[in-house]
Parts: sequence; structure tokens; C-alpha cells
Amino acid sequence: MVKYRWMLAVGIVLLMAGVFHPAASAESAYFLSSSVEVSFGTSLDFTVQVASEPMLEKLYLFLQPESTDLVLLEVPVTQQSNELRFALAPDSLPLRTFGDVIYWFQAEFSDGTSRESGQYRFAYNDDRFNWRALQTDHFRLYWYEGDLTFATAAVNVAENSYNDLALDYGDVYEGQVIDLFLYGSRAALLDTLSGSAAGWEAAHADPELGQVLMWIAPGPDQRSEMNRQIPHELAHLFTYQVVGGQYQNQPVWLLEGLAAIAQLEQDPSYPQLLQDAADDLRLIPLNSLCSAFPAQGDAVYLAYAQSESFVRYLRTRHGNDALLALLREYASGTSCESGFQNVYGIPLDRMATMWQREVLGVSSSLVLLEKAAPWLLFLLLTVLLPIGLSLFHPARPAEAENA
Repeated sequence: MVKYRWMLAVGIVLLMAGVFHPAASAESAYFLSSSVEVSFGTSLDFTVQVASEPMLEKLYLFLQPESTDLVLLEVPVTQQSNELRFALAPDSLPLRTFGDVIYWFQAEFSDGTSRESGQYRFAYNDDRFNWRALQTDHFRLYWYEGDLTFATAAVNVAENSYNDLALDYGDVYEGQVIDLFLYGSRAALLDTLSGSAAGWEAAHADPELGQVLMWIAPGPDQRSEMNRQIPHELAHLFTYQVVGGQYQNQPVWLLEGLAAIAQLEQDPSYPQLLQDAADDLRLIPLNSLCSAFPAQGDAVYLAYAQSESFVRYLRTRHGNDALLALLREYASGTSCESGFQNVYGIPLDRMATMWQREVLGVSSSLVLLEKAAPWLLFLLLTVLLPIGLSLFHPARPAEAENA
């Protein structure tokens, strides 16, 4: 039984844009104060209070979004004033939704001197909705569509998934709280992800910020969606905690496969999709799913289905410890195929052939024939076809006489 510490707030809770936290250190005598008004996805409106002297010539803004690179911008100085105002477009900056941004200024004066301000902070929160909040032992859940029963169902799934994942990965989030944001529509979620999202995405885990953004709307399918999406995205967070900064070195098929087998419900379309592809010899080679999945179409879902089935096969056949060893092997910097060979002792493509035979019933000879097909075609066109033409081509009269 999970013991809950309830926190329910109606309206915008802990997510009010425009709440600023100036650094505690003393500011220079020139910079007096600063604030930012955030309009999510639309504008960042800066206000800076400065002293009247000395004469300002140039003003630079340093922005440090959470877990991203430092940004330097020159602010146009159109007139001398004690209050400077300017606006920036959020989509031109590497901002993380619900992430903090630290910023400061550097002023250059007409006498050749310069001064730097203290640091300020604002949160780039999605202020388009009236968020409500509910907290449990391991989660802060934010939502705006649906009632308290809907939110309770979501945190129950989250807590149960957390316990399952802690058994597989260890309690890597001990003492921490994970933020879950439930959007009411796919369009609203995709707006937060800007150009980084594919149109079919329904969730996004941000391991560096320890948060998950997902689309789950109240309705008859809400329980199934929760059982699939919540544990799937939490598995990404747990995996990140295990491998740290080497998360991007992990094969995509492994990351997505681990997330898929963590789901409390599997996608009901995957078994048939997978079997049809196996029967038609349309399975995607696993080594082509190391760095990326296909961009769109049915191939995307086939890639997810294959990854889920293959990783489940690895866990059933070799155990969970081998999968954790594989994660750590890739975290050491080894390549997709070398890392697999180092842990399992056989090449990735050979293990994939065994999986196809044992799980999908694909004949090994058919798999080998499929892999050899390009070489057979090359042999046919470059060797056998010319030989055949020379055998059946009639001899010319002159050639016949000489013969």
C-alpha cells in the first residue's frame, strides 16, 4: 500500500510564469534589478533597472538554460534610460519546458569600462493551462483535464511502475521526486517539444530534468494509456540514471526495448505486426536500429515491435543482469555490435537470427537467404548473366569460318 502525502491545488500551482529568484549575491552598483515575463511559446519580456551613470554603449545577455549550452546575445541599446526593456522569441532559444533558466548581463560603457550583473533566474513553464497538482512518495503529478479520480489512477500506475523498475535497476531515484505532466491532447504536448518531436509521439521523457511529459486524456482508454505510457517513460529515466552521461551511446533498439518491456500493458497491435513482417521477410535488421529508428510510417511501429520482442527474448534467455551489463558496456563507449559481442559472446546478427527462429518461427535458411540476396543478385548480374549470354549468343559468320 502506497502511503500518500496529498497536495491538491486548484489553479496554477507552482507553475506561475514570471516568478523570479535573483541570486543572493550582491549585484553591481550599475544593475539594480531585473525580471522576465514569460508567455509560453510566444515571448520572453525582459525588464532591467540600471543606474543613470556611466553612459551605456553595449549590453550583452547571457542565458544558461538548464542542462543546455550557454547562449550569448547582444541587446540593442536604442536610448539611455534607467529602465531597459526588450523581448526574445522562445523558439529561437534552446529552452526546456518546465526547466529553469539562469541569466545575467554585461554592460560596456563609453569610457571603456564594463560591469557584470548578478545572476537572475526564471522558469520556462507552460502557462497555457490551469494546472492542478498531486504529490505522492516518488512523484509530483500535474494535470489540467479530468478529476481527482483520474489523477489518482495515474499516480497509482506511476508508483507501481516505480516499484517494478526499482527491482530491475535498483532504487536509483531514492530521495528524489519525479515530475509528471499530463497533457489533455497530442497537439498541446507537441507544442512543448517544438521541432524535436515526431508527429506520432505521445510522450517525452527528459532524464536530465527528471521529468516526463505525456498526453493522456480522460476517457474509456485512459487506464490502458496509463499502463503503457507511464512505465515506458519512467524506464527511460531509470536507464539514464544507470548510464548517466553515456545515455546517447546506447543503441536505440535497446533503450526502446527496455522501455517497452517495462509497460504494464503491451501494444495490442505489435504481435500481428511483427508476425506479418516475419512471414513476409520484412523484418528490419537490428544493427540498422542502433543509431536511430525510421522517421515515419509503419516502419516506426515495426521498429518498436521488434525492439520490444528482441529485448524480452534477451531477458528471458539470459536474465536481467546481462541487460544491465549490456547498458554498462555501451556506457563505456563501445560500438553497437562490439558491445553486444562482448557481453553475450556472439554477434548481434546471430542472436537476432536465433530470436527470429525461436520466437517468430522464421526458418534459419530463409534468414540466411534474405541476407545473401543482395550478393546473389550481384553474382547473377556480374558473372552468371555474361556467361549465359556468351553460351547462347550465335557465332558471327566470320568467326564460324575461322573456326
